[in-house]
Amino acid sequence: MKQLKIVAAVVSFLAIIVWAASSSAQERVTVDVNYVGGELMRSVRFPSAPGPNLRHGHKYVVNGIDIEAVASITEIVAVEGRYQRKVLGNARYFTDLDISGFRGRHEEPDFGADSQKTDYIEVAGSMRLPKTHGHSLLVGVARATTEQRWRWEDPFGGIYRHRNRSDYLGLVYGVEGTQGLGSLTFDYSARRYYHLMRKVNDAPNRLPASGFELGGSATWAIAEHFGVRGGYSFRRLHTEVGTTPFESQENNDDHGPVVGIRLSF
Repeated sequence: MKQLKIVAAVVSFLAIIVWAASSSAQERVTVDVNYVGGELMRSVRFPSAPGPNLRHGHKYVVNGIDIEAVASITEIVAVEGRYQRKVLGNARYFTDLDISGFRGRHEEPDFGADSQKTDYIEVAGSMRLPKTHGHSLLVGVARATTEQRWRWEDPFGGIYRHRNRSDYLGLVYGVEGTQGLGSLTFDYSARRYYHLMRKVNDAPNRLPASGFELGGSATWAIAEHFGVRGGYSFRRLHTEVGTTPFESQENNDDHGPVVGIRLSF
């Protein structure tokens, strides 16, 4: 039921974008439907101990879907929406080590990992910047959710479960660019997440967080309203936790290839 609600919300949002563009003078909409892969690493670093730049955490293989729609309202103004749903598999636990000055990493499978996933939703407006050769300013709201679940069973048949959910919500701003070369279109963007607030599980307080995203792709138009595309993206969400001498720094690094299709009308 929850999955159906998410799909319904995405379809409704895309329908609103299409309606908004069709009622404008420009009538210009692009919809990208992509497969996203790569890796997600959730790492924690303690500056005071056990040593500088030593981390521990989990890393996963990422497989998912990314949907992005852009509707031009006027020649310089557009509205944009993005939705990502990624499944995290092949969970591994790692620990950085420093033994007598020798640095290494111990890594092992996390057999208790169960039902790991991450979601990303963004709604934004963009305005074309004059005399910048195809660049636009982007401002909007973004929400990212990462959910990790573990399940263990002891030799006596007891089952133990643990859940960790991080919910980031805040403003996003950045610059997007588009360049054309024959039947190829190159898109690239840089986003900054500002004044993010992170809620962990059901804790009443929220932690201040920040982040950024870099991405680029190339689309080959093989028909009037249809193209194939490929690219790469990197997103980091960063949180400073605790106070001296018990502070820690947590990063969620999500990066990998993007391959899909583009529909335009």
